[in-house]
Amino acid sequence: MADFGRYASVVFGDNEKTFEHGPASLLTIEFEVRHQFQTFRSVSLRLVNPNDDTIAKCEPKQVDGKTEPQKIALTAGYLESQDREKISGVIKSFEVEKSGTERILKIVMTELPKWNPDSINKVTQNLDTEFKLTAFVKGLTIREDLDDAPIAEVVFGEFKAIKKILVSADKPLKAVENIAKQTKSLFYFRNGRLHLVPEDLPASDDEAIINKQNGMLETPKRFLIPKKRKKKGDELAPDVGYVVRTIYKPLLTVGHTVAFEATIGAGKQTLRGVIIESDKTFSTYGEAMSTFKVKAA
Repeated sequence: MADFGRYASVVFGDNEKTFEHGPASLLTIEFEVRHQFQTFRSVSLRLVNPNDDTIAKCEPKQVDGKTEPQKIALTAGYLESQDREKISGVIKSFEVEKSGTERILKIVMTELPKWNPDSINKVTQNLDTEFKLTAFVKGLTIREDLDDAPIAEVVFGEFKAIKKILVSADKPLKAVENIAKQTKSLFYFRNGRLHLVPEDLPASDDEAIINKQNGMLETPKRFLIPKKRKKKGDELAPDVGYVVRTIYKPLLTVGHTVAFEATIGAGKQTLRGVIIESDKTFSTYGEAMSTFKVKAA
């Protein structure tokens, strides 16, 4: 079985158990992860031939008399690079299947950021300047132990003062949705941090270049993105997007600005745009690729 120099690890609980593919361990890890605006990342994991102790770590835990889902953290990338995709969350469901002589542990996990306890179950008032609202949003999530987690990017589509807002422990995302709606912004999570960007998705000056030399797999395919009507009867021309397929890119995901070469008419042209949807497939021994939907700038 070929080894493609990939790295992946799955950590259960508070470092209670690690299932790893790396220099000292060649266990098989496979996953698919989808990332979109306005939601958490969802991951389907497959671990090949885990022992009984690993399977047992998937069970919910009793904490202060309450049943809570088990924590889980996925890290993936390449051995030759320190760039890693990191997703921390909880196990939504799991099952064990037999495939020939192999035992497959299938896990569905959902991303779950660590909300700042200083913001939870508190009413915050008078966010009446852009500086105050930006600082409030940046402080909603904390970095946990991810030292290289990106600083929260918060850029509103338009500023609107918030007189009063409650971030409840049961539904903290509701407060984020409220702020995004009022400020004409889109939110997403990356490596545990909350980010907000304008809903018209202007391209950033900080762009990643995608070409055949660094892993583009095929010529990007053009598609149309319908615009939301602001009022009944509006006829709005759709935005243009491109589907860009590459080898697995651990750091690229929703919200990133990319530059890539596409066919325009009879020739080729370098375009820029923002990733609006990301689907990744990863296997330590099989295919590992990323499919990005990019809204052209």
